[in-house]
Amino acid sequence: MEIKKDIEVLGLKWCNYRKERGIYVIWSKDSVLSRILIALGAPIGKKPLQSTPLPKWILYAPKFIKKEFIAAYFGSDMTKPGVHVKNPRDIRVLCVVMYKHKRVKNGDLFLKQIKKCLKEFNVNSVVKLAGKKGNKLIYQLSIKNSRENLINFFKNIGYRYCKYKEELARKSLAYLLVRKMLIRNREEKLRIAKNLYKKGFKYSEIAKKIGISRHTIKNWLYYKKGEKEKHVSVNELPKFIDFNILIPESLVPD
Repeated sequence: MEIKKDIEVLGLKWCNYRKERGIYVIWSKDSVLSRILIALGAPIGKKPLQSTPLPKWILYAPKFIKKEFIAAYFGSDMTKPGVHVKNPRDIRVLCVVMYKHKRVKNGDLFLKQIKKCLKEFNVNSVVKLAGKKGNKLIYQLSIKNSRENLINFFKNIGYRYCKYKEELARKSLAYLLVRKMLIRNREEKLRIAKNLYKKGFKYSEIAKKIGISRHTIKNWLYYKKGEKEKHVSVNELPKFIDFNILIPESLVPD
């Protein structure tokens, strides 16, 4: 496990781990690790029954420390990247939820602080009360789903300590960057088409020159649809589930 290596780097004895209800639980007879975590601000006891603000040393830490903390938290609790339910060529909304007893004041404080930190990485998010379950309130932080915002999230934050989420994030980043490149290419062709049309070229001639159907050219120039188009052809970009390119780990910023 990657977390095992990091604990050993700190000079601490490795903890054992087991899988419980779909999650891994670690423990150790060495109390040094727990004392360090408590000293760093980790909550003691049941988190749903208490306010759990982000430790001040993280709030005022350099950006690379904030990034590692948030990425590790998201690796554990945030949903994985996947296909949008309405469009198989878009990424679905990424979110993380937190349960707090209804009597806990400022139960969403932690998520609001995470939201503030994300802003430093040009990642916009929303915190809201998503519902109730018994005597608990469900708070949710969602990453805003614009493509540029998702690119910033996958490039600047991503996930830690969860290999399959890390790989999906690299796939998502590659997918969004390819889409962005294709849209820019389409916008450049629109610019060329406009110039050729002003010079007197016919739709069919323009289509042949820039490699786009006459129907598309007419939609762009006659019906003025090209100005608002921010999509790519189904022939240019496969569905996300069929896309098999990953951004190499070495090219993802640290």
